[in-house]
Parts: sequence; structure tokens; C-alpha cells
Amino acid sequence: MACYSVNLPLTAKPKSPANSAGVYLPSTSQLAISGVSISSRETVSYRLRNSRRASPVVQVVSSSSYVVNKLDPLKVMISGAPASGKGTQCELITKKMVKDRLSQPDSQQNGWLLDGYPRSLSQATALQAYGFHPDLFIVLEVPEDILVERVIGRRLDPVTGKIYHLKYSPPESDEIAARLTQRFDDTEAKVKLRLQTHNQNVESVLSMYEDITIKVDGSLPMKDVFVRIDNALTKLLEQKKELPRASTIAT
Repeated sequence: MACYSVNLPLTAKPKSPANSAGVYLPSTSQLAISGVSISSRETVSYRLRNSRRASPVVQVVSSSSYVVNKLDPLKVMISGAPASGKGTQCELITKKMVKDRLSQPDSQQNGWLLDGYPRSLSQATALQAYGFHPDLFIVLEVPEDILVERVIGRRLDPVTGKIYHLKYSPPESDEIAARLTQRFDDTEAKVKLRLQTHNQNVESVLSMYEDITIKVDGSLPMKDVFVRIDNALTKLLEQKKELPRASTIAT
């Protein structure tokens, strides 16, 4: 089992101009967004982090009981022979990192956005046991043939690190096109194996969050996907605003 990170860059409202605002949602909003790695989950998370709302959302992407200070987080590699326990230890480390990061004051005050986590029932169960309950669980659904097409057309520019797609986001020049490389696992056979693993885990994870899950068609254009998510968030925020008002009336 591979390790994956959950990293967390922001706690305060940016000082840059309004057009470069960070993520704005009312405080204590907890969101989780799920989907296979090529379902546009990262793109939607980026747009959520950069949409204009009333207060910042914290995106949890690494965590921080293992942070010496804000400028010096640990970078760790784990190695071992097959069946040596690497995957198990990665799972345990990740759970501890997520728990400690979500327990920090900024996450408690501002809320959080989890990108691609939890990915298994054990991770979802651990979050629940630690007392972390999302307000909304967003699932991006994309047909397998589209996912495969997205993966096999993906290319990396080794000079700039920019990701291109031969069909959907082609390189700007022949010079760039000539130097593009393809990840070794961006093949149809490899992605189908990844999808098989995802499909085995997704239903068990969804069973933990069925009352707060919304499913969004991730095969739509990026902006249309974001509109649907943004509408769901807006509705959720309106409901959260109504709760204190209803409580006041009741008393």
C-alpha cells in the first residue's frame, strides 16, 4: 500500500489583494472530497481553496505532529522488502498526522477540507473515533473510460513541472511537446488496477457518510463541476446560519 500525504498550508486570511483571496467559508466548516486520483478532485479542491467566501477554510493535505516548526516540517521516506510492513506503518503514521493536524486550534476555528481522505474504512473509522465529523462528503463520479482517457493522455514537463494533457490541455509549443514525459504508471493497465482498488474501498467509506454525501458528475467541464459543488456549499452555509437563529427562537 502506498503512502499518501494530507498537507496543510493556510490558517490566516491572505494579505494579498482581493483577487488573490484564499478560501472563504464560514468558520468551523468541515468538508471531505473524494474521488479517484484522476477524477478532477485536485482541480475542484484548488477552486474551493481560491473561491471567495466569508472566512478561510483550511485544506488538510500534511499534518503536523511531526512538524518541528512551521518552516521546517519533516520529510520522511519509508522503505523495506515486500511484506515488511511499509503499508501498515504508512497507514498508522497518516492517521496520527491527520488527527494531530485537525486538533490544532486553526482547524478547530476555521474548519478544514480533506482532499482524497479517508480512502479506506479504517481511516474513516479512525476519524470518527477521534471525534472529527465532516459537514459534507463530496464524491466526484466519472465513468471508467473517461478516467482511463484522462490518465493515458497526461504528460509532465520535466523542466517546469507543469502537467499537460494531449487532448484537454496540450502544450503551448512544439519545443515543450518534444520534452514531455509520461509517468510509468500512467497506462491503461495500471490505472485499471488503481480503479479496482478504489472501487473496493469507496462503498465502505460511503457507508460512514451516507447521510451527508453528495455525488457530483466529475465528467462535466471543470467550471460546471465547481458550480454544483459551490451550490451545495452555499446551501449548507445557509443551513448552518439558520441553526443559531432557530435555537434563539426556541429559548
